[in-house]
This record gives sequence, C-alpha cells and structure tokens, in this order.
Amino acid sequence: MTAQEDASYWYQDRQTRARLVLEALRRYRDAELAMRERARTSTGLGDNDLSAMRYLLQQDRAGRQVTPAELAEHLGLTRPSVTVMLDRLSRAGYLRRRRAPHDRRSMILVPREPEDPGIHEHLVDLRSGVARRAAALDRNDAAIVVRFLHDMRAALDDGVTPMPDRFWFGADDDAATAVLSGLREYRASEQRMRQRTRDSMRMGDNDLHALRYLLKGQREGTCINAADLASELAMKSSSVTAMLDRLSASGHVIREPHPSDRRSVAIIPTPAADTEVRATLGTMHGRMIAVPGALDEHAAVVVERFLADITDAIALVGADR
Repeated sequence: MTAQEDASYWYQDRQTRARLVLEALRRYRDAELAMRERARTSTGLGDNDLSAMRYLLQQDRAGRQVTPAELAEHLGLTRPSVTVMLDRLSRAGYLRRRRAPHDRRSMILVPREPEDPGIHEHLVDLRSGVARRAAALDRNDAAIVVRFLHDMRAALDDGVTPMPDRFWFGADDDAATAVLSGLREYRASEQRMRQRTRDSMRMGDNDLHALRYLLKGQREGTCINAADLASELAMKSSSVTAMLDRLSASGHVIREPHPSDRRSVAIIPTPAADTEVRATLGTMHGRMIAVPGALDEHAAVVVERFLADITDAIALVGADR
C-alpha cells in the first residue's frame, strides 16, 4: 500500500507520533459532538440558539453590547434567520430586546442569565472550563497549539476561502484567546470539509463513517456485521438496516453469509466503494497526516496533552444529566 493509499485511513497512520495526535483530535471532536447532543436534549435549543446565547452571555459579562447585525455576523447567518431565532429565544425567555441608547433605529440584545443549573452548565461552564485549560498553557506551548490548529485548518480547507476571524469566547490573555479562536476555526474548517465530502459522494456522515469502518475492517481481515456497525455508529439496528439498504442499492456494499456465524450476515465493502473513498479523501488525509508528522516530540506531546485536557472538560459538561 502506498503512502497516499494509507492516508485514506488517517486514523490508522503507522507513525505513532502522528497517530496519537490525530486520535486525540478525533476524541476531542467526538466529545464536542456528544456534548452538543446533550445540550440540545437538556435545553431544547438548537446549535445556533446555543451558540447565540453563549456569545451574548459572554459579551454581556464583558460589558459589551451586541446588536442583531453583530450576532448575525458572528454566527455567519443571514439577518432574517437571526430575526426568527431571536423571536424564538425571546418567547422562551432567554433574552429581551431594547432600543440602543444612541441609535433608536437599532436594537440591543440583552441575555437572561439562566437559572437552571443544567442550562447554565451548557451555556457558560463549558466555555469557562475550556478557557481555563487554554489559559494554563504557557506562551510557547500556546503558540505550538495555535500553529498546529492553523496547519490542520489549512489541510482541511485546501484552497477554500476560510471564514473571517470572529470573537469566540473570552480568555484572560491573548495567547489563550488565540488558542480558543484556533479551535473554533479548526471546527469550522472541518464542518466545511464534511459538507464538501457529503456533496461529492452524495451521502451523509453516517454512511461515510460506515464505509470507512468497513474498509478498515476489510484491510485488517475483520468480518463486520450489522450489529458491529450499530455499535460503532451508536445507531439503532433499524436505522443501520435502512442505511445498508441504501449503500447496497448504490453499489457500495454487499451482504454475504457470515463465515463464522450462520445467524449473522457479513457486510462487505465493494472495490468501487474503496476506490471512491480513496479518490475523495486520500489526498486530504495525506495533508492531515503531514501536519502532526512534522511536529517534533515536544510539540506533539504539548498538542496531544492539550487536546486530552479540553476533551476531559467537554466530556464532563452535562454528562450526569
């Protein structure tokens, strides 16, 4: 297998240093996604609602006033979409609008500090916990983390114009703020990359995750069934069946009798699926591997430990609810 082909499975990279850093990055991403799902369930708010409230609360605590136009710019949403969202949050009692003192045509958004401890945890404590860990880095280590995130962002964007820098959440010093901004920008680049991949392959995240898991198993000589996929993807068996029907109809997988379990069916990725995944993701994953692969031992340890620290902070938010 060539280096480019192996790059299609970046989490399998044989270079231990790069693999450990990328696995730490993946765990951070997975923890963030799981936290967001807990937040949606606990608060009843969507991702944009939560992002808006976090930003407004942080700005309010810093003594800054925010207009709907500024919020729209921060979230990267259109003014009409923000207006609908603000109406919803206002009806739910999360904020109120008041006239700007020096411009009666403009409105100031005033957030309401949440009384519910669970909602407060998702809106405020999460960012405080991550910010504390960023602030704990000395300036040299913070610079290492920022450079790593910048290079990973460049690997993901591949010439796509990045979103403009926007204030994310506060920290006590410029170095910590740069780290936090780097995290936000990396996540935004990853989201753009995932959207491009979905558009290119005309499939959702779970379908693509399933294919990569199946191809990994095939490469390792592991026979995977629907139950294995359900466990890996944290999906219901009925949803996995529907997904496999889709992937079978599109020619990405076939079902065969399981070689060691007569009651089970093996899910086999097709050569066409392997070719498509490599063609779509191989070059990008090669660039991603190169970033941690270029780190010296000290830098790799700094990045890995920081990612582990913020993963722990995120994993604790709302986990007991």
